[in-house]
Amino acid sequence: MSFNFLRVEWLDNSGQWPQPVWGDTLFAGAIAFSATLADTTMMHMPELRQGFSIIPEAKAMSCIMKFVPRHSIESVQIISLFPLTEDLPAGSDITNLFFALHSGAMYGEHLYLTLDQTLNAINQTPFLADWPQEKISFFLAAEAQHPVVQLEIRFTFSDHTSLSSITPPIHVRQP
Repeated sequence: MSFNFLRVEWLDNSGQWPQPVWGDTLFAGAIAFSATLADTTMMHMPELRQGFSIIPEAKAMSCIMKFVPRHSIESVQIISLFPLTEDLPAGSDITNLFFALHSGAMYGEHLYLTLDQTLNAINQTPFLADWPQEKISFFLAAEAQHPVVQLEIRFTFSDHTSLSSITPPIHVRQP
């Protein structure tokens, strides 16, 4: 399995739980996005189901195919395409201003790690359960001061390939 697909979507982090953004506005202190990495060549593979029964009343058990990425995620880079603050003009690398949560995390155990910690956690788990994808949510730790935010996100893998995506611009509502 090799990641060949990246989808980035804005998240609204202003409530108790991050939610998909249905409009074009986020609060300045609640900017977040999710990035889904996937291998689209493996999306249509059927589940492997094996059943057995010890006694007639026993239920069948199943094994679900696991997926192993060929290449680990080496780095994530997040570039602001508009000024974020007075000190962070357009083109700034703002990667270190984000915390993350990945789809394999347990709430309370891996909640809001740094990006390096998140990548280490993902790369130490060699199997992606049930579906050939990894979803990572990113949370901006700073408050955006510019009225528009747009980001470029780039994932680089251990084979030196990369996937990148540009978010649509989102309007920032100041408190």
